[in-house]
Amino acid sequence: MKYLIFLFILLLTCFASAEITIFKDEYFIGETFQAELNFLNLVDEIKISDISILNSNGLNTNIGVLLDKIDKEKYFVYFDVPDAEQGEYKLAINNIKYTENGVLKKETFTKNFRISKRSDDIISVNPAFINYFAMGKNFFKMEVTNKGENQVNVNIFGNDFLKASKDTLTINKESTGYFFLEIKEGVNNDFLNINYSSGNYKIPVYVLGSFSSGLNFFTEKNGKNEYLSSYFTELPFGSSGEKTLFLENKGSNLSNLKISLSDGLSSIIKPGFDNIDLFEKNKIISLVLFININRNVQKGSYTGNIIFKNDKVDISFPVTVSVTGSSLYDGGIAEEKEEISIEEPALEETENSTNFPEKIPKDNKLNNRQLSNLLIGLILLIFILVYLFIYWKTGKKR
Repeated sequence: MKYLIFLFILLLTCFASAEITIFKDEYFIGETFQAELNFLNLVDEIKISDISILNSNGLNTNIGVLLDKIDKEKYFVYFDVPDAEQGEYKLAINNIKYTENGVLKKETFTKNFRISKRSDDIISVNPAFINYFAMGKNFFKMEVTNKGENQVNVNIFGNDFLKASKDTLTINKESTGYFFLEIKEGVNNDFLNINYSSGNYKIPVYVLGSFSSGLNFFTEKNGKNEYLSSYFTELPFGSSGEKTLFLENKGSNLSNLKISLSDGLSSIIKPGFDNIDLFEKNKIISLVLFININRNVQKGSYTGNIIFKNDKVDISFPVTVSVTGSSLYDGGIAEEKEEISIEEPALEETENSTNFPEKIPKDNKLNNRQLSNLLIGLILLIFILVYLFIYWKTGKKR
């Protein structure tokens, strides 16, 4: 009998496992939706295009979601619930390919939740989860935004390993409060609890340890290496810039390491190269990220992953780009004129300049007036000459 039970358990582990955990059964408009996805034996990575929110009739809605990869088998879905109709909804993970007993399968997985509306106490949280890496930063800024009609009191509950800088927050209507979370050494996967009068949040803290590949990320700050578990940068609308990340290989030699970007970043970031042929142990490589906030990018935060992958490693490094200022195309330019720097374009660039109308130099206007006066004077002179000629031909009396 003991061997039969062992065989049964062994057979179960050969099957694909899919689990969708939605943190609350009901979300109110304005709250932050949180869901954890766990999949085994995946063939392809889950992409944001694989995820949709279905209404009670099973139809796709225009509710957009954010997706982050935690590790090879775990993903996290989150978004602030927009002003949608109240009712039953489904989180759908569409057409997921996996293997079961060596057989390739494709299936859609769903989980139900409800969207409701109230106007009294509503808060959203940012971030909705935390990835913590060994050797990475252990301080995280947590933001709590009041989206309800009342002033709201928020209680924060940490523990010996999760130390919050504040125990309580009092947040006025349409305002944001914040605190810092310090993660202590020795922490395991855990939750930070945030409670308020009408609800609560459990913020998961995923402790991933050091990268199994030995690949670490850092930036240089004040002449020192600042190791990172994620990267954040901020740029104004219409600008571009270059940011440098350093990759340190503390593991074994890595070959043919492919570099790509998830959907949330590919429209605004381009890495300096997309392949590392050989990354030797104890070597450091600098990776330049070219960031372009073009006319199609709107104000807000863009979150995704830089993905490093070969036949042995599969690493996702979270990156967030915050676009500040107003778009020239959304009618908001008057509010933030001081943030826009207008430089006189060089001659060879004026053909491609589309953001601002070309100014006419004052000297050109003066020359035009002089030309007009010259033409008028010339016409008068011709008239006088013609008159004198006629006068001379016909005689004084005529």
